[in-house]
Amino acid sequence: MVDTSGAGNRRPRGRDARGQLNTAFRAAIAEDWKRLNHGQEKRRPGRFVPYDGGWLTWSQLAELISQELTVIDPENLWDGTAIDELLHRDNRRLPQDTIERQNLLEGVQRVLNRCFDTAAPSRRRAVLGQPHDYVAEFLGGPPLPPRYRDFDFDPASVGFFRISNWNKAHFLDRARARDVQTFHHTGSGQDWVDQALLDRYLDEESADNRGSSCTSLVGYEEDTREAQSQNFVLKVAYSEYYQHVAIRRLLRDHPAAYDLVSTRIRREGLRQMISRSPRSNIAMNVTITARSGRVLLIRRPDGARVWPGFFQVGPHETMNWPSAGGPQETCFDLGVRALWEEAGLGPDDYEGLVISWFGFYAVEASGYFFAHVRSRLGESEITERIRRAESAFETEDVEWVDVNRSFIQDVLRGWAAGPWRPRETAGGHFFLPHSTVSLLELYRVRRERMFEVAEHP
Repeated sequence: MVDTSGAGNRRPRGRDARGQLNTAFRAAIAEDWKRLNHGQEKRRPGRFVPYDGGWLTWSQLAELISQELTVIDPENLWDGTAIDELLHRDNRRLPQDTIERQNLLEGVQRVLNRCFDTAAPSRRRAVLGQPHDYVAEFLGGPPLPPRYRDFDFDPASVGFFRISNWNKAHFLDRARARDVQTFHHTGSGQDWVDQALLDRYLDEESADNRGSSCTSLVGYEEDTREAQSQNFVLKVAYSEYYQHVAIRRLLRDHPAAYDLVSTRIRREGLRQMISRSPRSNIAMNVTITARSGRVLLIRRPDGARVWPGFFQVGPHETMNWPSAGGPQETCFDLGVRALWEEAGLGPDDYEGLVISWFGFYAVEASGYFFAHVRSRLGESEITERIRRAESAFETEDVEWVDVNRSFIQDVLRGWAAGPWRPRETAGGHFFLPHSTVSLLELYRVRRERMFEVAEHP
């Protein structure tokens, strides 16, 4: 919750500049509130109803601002009662943090702009006028410029290249993601690395443990919603898990080879490079938000074949190759299976599956989906489900965290040096690289309210 209390902010001497700013802010709010209510019959419309141009109560105004702030600043809890006190009482102050203060003032501005526009048709505009310019008048400094990205972090810096992402207006559902085309290629066909070098790594990994059959990405068709491209289509070929481990290890052992791949992606295009990539896999990470609003972290076992001891943000699973005569998994099938096998959650335990991002993790030549669910269950029950889940052996421990801006920035800083040198976070954790995209996408999903269009299995 944003701290708007006066505690700890008052200074022993007189009214400082910040105190004067708060006093002026409340005076401006009071002036705009009086202009909206001038000549209107006093009534109590309730806190949770839209403004209709008549009498506006303080509690109704506070709730409208609180609702607006869930869009502007979804990581913080802007309590309507606290905002009500901030607007016209002395025991609350504007947030001390500049970003939080600007978010609040922008919320106030948007709501009052709409209220004045709603009231204008029934009144004379010359009398009603315009509300104050709250950001300019009461921020206490120059406003931060609007940014398209919420965070200054490019996933491609750690190897994640975006193919498609979806939002509330253009979301992926089962009907558009049902097509998976399988290709039975002979030979490797890859030109990323020297074949003799790759063969050596393949021999070493297959001698140890070939692993399960899986699906490798060889192409795709994007869902653009245009006449010729109405569905999202994966083009896949057969692979085995050891092939994924081999190319992953080779590129880590030879970072110059990866640098060349990354350069070629930017020069030749991602689609072309995927068609000529070594066999690997397609994976999905699913974030789980409990009923409390906190998010699940999973620590991998110290004996795991890849990323031992690292934390991931929710279950992580690889797309299977179909058994003889069976259907090929879709991305929605994969998400449902990941939640069941690794967390013990069935479709009735969460509101629906939101797939927000698909791309290519060039460091491992892997296709990647990022998805999210909001569970109806509490943290303790989900933890117990994980303990009893089919793939419990893949989990060493779990934690539940508040995913706010500072937490995300801490994880992003852990991968600021590129794809090879992770750093420990302030919380003492090492996170998998795909945690960066998981958290960025979860933040966006919350901000854009994409859970409202979640596709229920």
